[in-house]
Amino acid sequence: MSRLAQWQTWATIGAVLTPILVIGDLALFERNRALQAEVAGRQQQVQRGAQIDSLQRDLLNAIATLATRNNDAALRAILTDHGLVPNPPAPPPAGAPTPGRGR
Repeated sequence: MSRLAQWQTWATIGAVLTPILVIGDLALFERNRALQAEVAGRQQQVQRGAQIDSLQRDLLNAIATLATRNNDAALRAILTDHGLVPNPPAPPPAGAPTPGRGR
């Protein structure tokens, strides 16, 4: 086989492989873009979950504070039924006047 025939063979193989490699590259590019979109969606969902968790925690703290401040037994029972134990109201310090009574 002459050098020219050998060169033509390699050029032909290269010409055949080029479109195959281009099509493979395009397929991988599209697949990668789809996976990136999926990951971005999941990341957004995780961020929303963290925001909602923070909001829930603040809301439960406010409800527990309200139940404690108003000494609301029904609201405290609801919180306890859902696995939350609000802090009992602190007893007034010794020597402090009790609310509702005159000095």
